[in-house]
Amino acid sequence: MICFGRAKMIIPSGGAHCRSAEFLTPAFDDSVCVPVVIPTVYAPASVGTTFGVYSIKVNPYGVKSQIAIEAQNLQIGLPSDLEFWCDFVAIGTPLESPVHRKRITSPRKR
Repeated sequence: MICFGRAKMIIPSGGAHCRSAEFLTPAFDDSVCVPVVIPTVYAPASVGTTFGVYSIKVNPYGVKSQIAIEAQNLQIGLPSDLEFWCDFVAIGTPLESPVHRKRITSPRKR
Protein backbone atom coordinates (compact mmCIF):
# COMPACT_ATOMS: atom_id res chain seq x y z
CA MET A 1 0.00 0.00 0.00
CA ILE A 2 1.24 3.50 -0.80
CA CYS A 3 -0.07 6.53 1.13
CA PHE A 4 0.89 10.15 0.68
CA GLY A 5 -0.11 13.54 2.03
CA ARG A 6 0.76 17.09 2.99
CA ALA A 7 0.18 19.01 6.22
CA LYS A 8 1.11 22.36 7.69
CA MET A 9 3.52 21.73 10.54
CA ILE A 10 2.77 23.09 13.99
CA ILE A 11 5.13 24.62 16.54
CA PRO A 12 5.20 22.23 19.52
CA SER A 13 5.62 23.29 23.14
CA GLY A 14 9.41 22.90 22.76
CA GLY A 15 9.68 26.18 20.84
CA ALA A 16 9.81 27.74 17.37
CA HIS A 17 13.03 25.91 16.47
CA CYS A 18 10.97 22.68 16.12
CA ARG A 19 7.98 21.60 14.03
CA SER A 20 5.71 18.56 14.07
CA ALA A 21 3.03 17.04 11.86
CA GLU A 22 0.88 13.96 12.01
CA PHE A 23 -1.04 11.99 9.43
CA LEU A 24 -3.67 9.27 9.68
CA THR A 25 -3.53 6.52 7.06
CA PRO A 26 -5.17 3.12 6.60
CA ALA A 27 -3.58 0.68 9.04
CA PHE A 28 -0.19 -0.82 8.23
CA ASP A 29 0.70 -4.38 9.27
CA ASP A 30 4.12 -3.92 10.88
CA SER A 31 4.31 -7.62 11.76
CA VAL A 32 5.10 -8.26 8.07
CA CYS A 33 7.52 -5.36 7.62
CA VAL A 34 7.98 -1.88 9.06
CA PRO A 35 6.48 0.75 6.74
CA VAL A 36 8.94 3.00 4.92
CA VAL A 37 8.16 6.69 5.46
CA ILE A 38 9.81 9.38 3.34
CA PRO A 39 9.16 12.96 4.56
CA THR A 40 10.08 16.31 3.06
CA VAL A 41 9.99 19.42 5.25
CA TYR A 42 10.11 22.86 3.64
CA ALA A 43 9.13 26.51 4.01
CA PRO A 44 7.84 27.96 0.70
CA ALA A 45 8.76 31.49 1.82
CA SER A 46 12.40 30.69 2.59
CA VAL A 47 15.43 29.64 0.62
CA GLY A 48 17.81 29.63 3.61
CA THR A 49 16.14 28.13 6.68
CA THR A 50 16.50 24.35 6.67
CA PHE A 51 14.77 21.94 9.02
CA GLY A 52 15.97 18.35 9.43
CA VAL A 53 13.70 15.44 10.36
CA TYR A 54 14.80 13.80 13.60
CA SER A 55 11.82 11.56 14.42
CA ILE A 56 9.44 9.42 12.38
CA LYS A 57 7.00 7.22 14.27
CA VAL A 58 4.29 4.91 12.92
CA ASN A 59 1.78 4.11 15.65
CA PRO A 60 -1.35 1.93 15.61
CA TYR A 61 -4.43 4.12 15.96
CA GLY A 62 -7.52 1.91 16.00
CA VAL A 63 -8.24 0.84 12.41
CA LYS A 64 -5.71 3.40 11.16
CA SER A 65 -2.02 4.17 11.55
CA GLN A 66 -0.71 7.50 12.83
CA ILE A 67 2.47 8.79 11.24
CA ALA A 68 4.16 11.42 13.44
CA ILE A 69 7.03 13.47 12.01
CA GLU A 70 9.19 15.90 13.97
CA ALA A 71 11.81 18.29 12.58
CA GLN A 72 14.25 20.85 13.96
CA ASN A 73 16.09 23.86 12.61
CA LEU A 74 19.58 22.77 11.53
CA GLN A 75 20.87 26.02 13.02
CA ILE A 76 20.51 24.53 16.51
CA GLY A 77 18.14 26.41 18.79
CA LEU A 78 17.44 29.23 16.31
CA PRO A 79 13.68 29.91 16.27
CA SER A 80 11.83 30.49 13.01
CA ASP A 81 8.43 32.10 12.51
CA LEU A 82 8.14 30.78 8.96
CA GLU A 83 5.32 28.47 7.92
CA PHE A 84 6.69 24.95 7.31
CA TRP A 85 4.96 22.13 5.46
CA CYS A 86 5.57 18.39 5.47
CA ASP A 87 4.95 16.09 2.51
CA PHE A 88 5.24 12.35 3.01
CA VAL A 89 5.06 9.05 1.18
CA ALA A 90 4.60 5.84 3.18
CA ILE A 91 4.94 2.35 1.70
CA GLY A 92 3.99 -0.78 3.61
CA THR A 93 1.79 -3.84 3.95
CA PRO A 94 -1.86 -3.04 4.66
CA LEU A 95 -3.47 -4.54 7.74
CA GLU A 96 -6.20 -6.85 6.52
CA SER A 97 -9.08 -8.05 8.63
CA PRO A 98 -9.22 -11.80 9.49
CA VAL A 99 -12.41 -12.04 7.40
CA HIS A 100 -10.61 -10.64 4.36
CA ARG A 101 -7.67 -13.01 4.81
CA LYS A 102 -9.99 -15.99 5.13
CA ARG A 103 -11.78 -15.01 1.95
CA ILE A 104 -8.50 -14.70 0.03
CA THR A 105 -7.06 -18.01 1.23
CA SER A 106 -10.27 -20.06 0.91
CA PRO A 107 -10.54 -22.22 -2.21
CA ARG A 108 -13.19 -21.11 -4.67
CA LYS A 109 -16.34 -23.18 -5.02
CA ARG A 110 -17.58 -23.77 -8.56
